[in-house]
Amino acid sequence: MIDTSAYRKKQIVTRQVGIMETPMNKEGVAFSKIAHVIHLYTLNERKWKKKADKTLHKILNDINPSISVCMTDGLCGLGCGLMYLLRNGFVKGDEDIILEDIDYAVQTAIMDNYHKDISWAHGLCGWFTYIVLRLEKASNPLKKQYIYNKNSLSLLLGIFHNIRVENDFDKKKLMEGLRKLSQAEILLPQVKSLLNKYRACGSDINENKKINPSVYAVIVLYNGMQWYDKCFKSLEESIHPVHIVAIDNASGDETITYILSKYPDVLIIESKTNIGFAGACNMGIDYALKQDADYVFLLNQDAWIQKDTITVLLNTFFKNPDAGIVSSIHLNGDGTAIDDTFNNYCPKSFINDAYFGKMKDEYKVSFVNAAAWLLNCECLKVTGYFNTTLFTHYGEDNNFCQRILYHGYAIYINTKTHIYHDRANRPHQYKQSMFTKENEFLAEKISLGDINVYHDINKYIFETKKSILWNLTLLRFNKIIYLKRYLAMLKSVRESRILNAKRVRLSTN
Repeated sequence: MIDTSAYRKKQIVTRQVGIMETPMNKEGVAFSKIAHVIHLYTLNERKWKKKADKTLHKILNDINPSISVCMTDGLCGLGCGLMYLLRNGFVKGDEDIILEDIDYAVQTAIMDNYHKDISWAHGLCGWFTYIVLRLEKASNPLKKQYIYNKNSLSLLLGIFHNIRVENDFDKKKLMEGLRKLSQAEILLPQVKSLLNKYRACGSDINENKKINPSVYAVIVLYNGMQWYDKCFKSLEESIHPVHIVAIDNASGDETITYILSKYPDVLIIESKTNIGFAGACNMGIDYALKQDADYVFLLNQDAWIQKDTITVLLNTFFKNPDAGIVSSIHLNGDGTAIDDTFNNYCPKSFINDAYFGKMKDEYKVSFVNAAAWLLNCECLKVTGYFNTTLFTHYGEDNNFCQRILYHGYAIYINTKTHIYHDRANRPHQYKQSMFTKENEFLAEKISLGDINVYHDINKYIFETKKSILWNLTLLRFNKIIYLKRYLAMLKSVRESRILNAKRVRLSTN
């Protein structure tokens, strides 16, 4: 009797040898090579394992930029095969290191956006499958490769929003990937929006909440008697009704007595000490979420709104499922000009469109200050509250915006309404009190705390410790004091990045 199994193995090896002599950049070869390697490993015999090891080594050495990025005949298929081998224990190694070149090639292709094919076999759906596989088993969301792949995924999801996948097989692969991302809670807003688009699940926005969503306005108070009437009256006159929650940050004037007597419908939460803007906002946000709020509107005590502001901002949420923060144009206190700092982070397109009188209704931005934010409570449950570990006054809104973007939400400015921000009339003493020792390293905290950017914080900590020891030998005590504060800041940044990446709600204490 003929040993068909032995004959079959001989056929496999013969074919594999022939494929090995074919250049990797020829169509279909990369995928075929890795498929043969997988088959040889699954035979579970020493002689085939040696051949598989040799073949795999040659494949890794032959990876080059001329190879296609596609699934069936290029790097994506090769990468998926390598992931299978690594995750099933056939080979050992650091997945991020082994796949680094493929990750980079896929990201470059997406950013260049040169590939018009959307199919799974040769185009975007195949790239999408590869990135989903890379992300779903990631053990450390703070690693450089995870952040790179997450950014690639965000770009791909944006492309899929603007096109439609018609082929049934491609659509099936796309939906499989979207469901995996949803289960892993990666870029949820964009993922849910796409799932809605392909009718794989129900709408993210409850229709009843569209009709009459519950909005809680949170205002942090601190010795701001001169602004209270404008601020609270504007909220009371809002077309869309709001519940007003005021957090008193241990004011030294008649704030509480005045609010209680003149605005009895306002709920006042008193803080025994000044816990800063971030801490006080967290108290208000926490209260609003416990009341099952749909949206939280953060408004500075020195700011006030138009009657239609809340309504207009809500419409932006209804139109954009990925919205996490929506704000309006910020004017100065007398409404004669755009607020000074608002100019600093407006996109160039906004300035150009305003100059030529071609303003769009909405603009996506990477940051807008927290003088007037409308926040989606579903977003808050994902991103957590303001980061009081790193920030008390100033910087907390930068950090929050970074986390909004990291978790796949977007920030919008609606130009159909505006608020007034009277920062110019803040007392000088009030301004100075904001700049405390906690903000000594403010710019670095904002930069290093950005989880959209890879930073080797452990390396920075190690180098700072070395510097402390070196300065100790030189008896530079003032320098040591500075470095110890810097070291404490770095440790706080590390803790913050870990919390943010794990999607843990930050403490309100």
